[in-house]
Order: sequence, then structure tokens, then C-alpha cells
Amino acid sequence: MENVVNVVSHIISQMKSISLKDYAALVQIGFYIVGATLAILTYRSAKRGLLNTVNTEYQKRVIDHLHELSETLYADMKYEPEGESYSEHYLDYSVQPIATRILEKYKKHIYDGNDPKEFDSKVPLLPEGVFKLNIFNQKIQSDPFIPDNIAQYVIDYTNKRFEVSRDIIIEELREFEKSLKNQEYTEFKELQVLLDRNVSRRLAENGFAHSNIQEEVHTIRKKIKDYLKSFNPLP
Repeated sequence: MENVVNVVSHIISQMKSISLKDYAALVQIGFYIVGATLAILTYRSAKRGLLNTVNTEYQKRVIDHLHELSETLYADMKYEPEGESYSEHYLDYSVQPIATRILEKYKKHIYDGNDPKEFDSKVPLLPEGVFKLNIFNQKIQSDPFIPDNIAQYVIDYTNKRFEVSRDIIIEELREFEKSLKNQEYTEFKELQVLLDRNVSRRLAENGFAHSNIQEEVHTIRKKIKDYLKSFNPLP
């Protein structure tokens, strides 16, 4: 107890020796310390608020882009004929419109008295859907709002599908044109049906039958679903 009294007495004696000027200096130092502390805390709070706003906006963009990707993939499942009529999406992938244009040019070539063996259609040999597939692939490669693991899976799948479809369709259409040059046909309609069947068969053999495409689309959409679960505020 006596020691405590001595310490307190010493502190009081030291304080008595501090001048009014020293008190003012100490108060000023304390003011600066408090001011600096408040400034740092205010900055950190503002920075956290800004980052939260940016993060929220980024998450919204990610959700929007993943939703668009999911809908685009779902539409791709509808490319087969619907009953007796053809869906618009199917026609984007069909070789029939190209074969028809080649055939029309061939008939004109013959009508004008030209040699069948000199026929050259000069028609683009890829359906619009295959071109769109390549454009879609390029878009995913540079999209900053699609998670890397999903983007890479989609890129690998669409790139392989584009390359396989491109090679098979070009080969079959060239064979179609060659058969016209060599007059190896009985009916033009039968020739076009055979062309369509050959393309469909070869695509299926390479893993791109309609059922295969459906399976891949479901796989990718499930990846999207799993990723979006992280944004769900509810358990």
C-alpha cells in the first residue's frame, strides 16, 4: 500500500513540474493522433463500401452472362426437326439449303450449255449455324464475366464441335458437287436426302448426335447451376 502511495505521489509531483505550454503540446499531439485515427477508419470504411458495391455489380454481371449462356445452350438442343416441319434453329444447321443453291446453279450451268465437268458452284459450304457456333466460341473466350472453369469447358466443347462439323459438311458437299459433275444420280431429291443422311450419320459417329448434344448442354447447365448456388443468400 505504501508503495502505491509513493508512486502516485511521484506522478503528481512530476505533473506539477509540467508547464502550461507542455500541456498545450500534449493536447495538440493527442488531437493529431485522434484525427489521424479517425481519418484511417473513415478511409477503410469508404473503401470497404466501394468494394462491396463493385463486387455486387460484378456478381450481377456474372449472373446475367451465365443466364444468357444457359439460354443459348438450351436453344441449341432444339436443332432437330419438330414433327414434319423444320424448326428455325434446325435450318441454321441443315445442309439442305446449301445443297439446293448448288443444285440450282448446276441446273443453270447445264441449261446454258456448259460442260457438267466444268461446274463450280462457288457457294459457301458451311451452314449459318456452324458459323454461329464459331462466333459463339470466340465470344466465350473473351467474356470477362464467365467463370474460367465454365468458359474453358464450353470453349473446348464448341471448338471440337465446330471443327468436326466443318470438316464433315465441307467433305460431303464437295462429294455432292462432284456427283453432279460426274452425273452420278437418278433423282436430284434422292441425292439431297442422301447428303443429309450422310452428314447426320458422320456427326453421330463423331459424338455429335442430337442425344450427345443434349447431354453436353445439360452438363454445362448443371455447372452453371452449381456455380450460381454460391450467390444464393439462403442455405
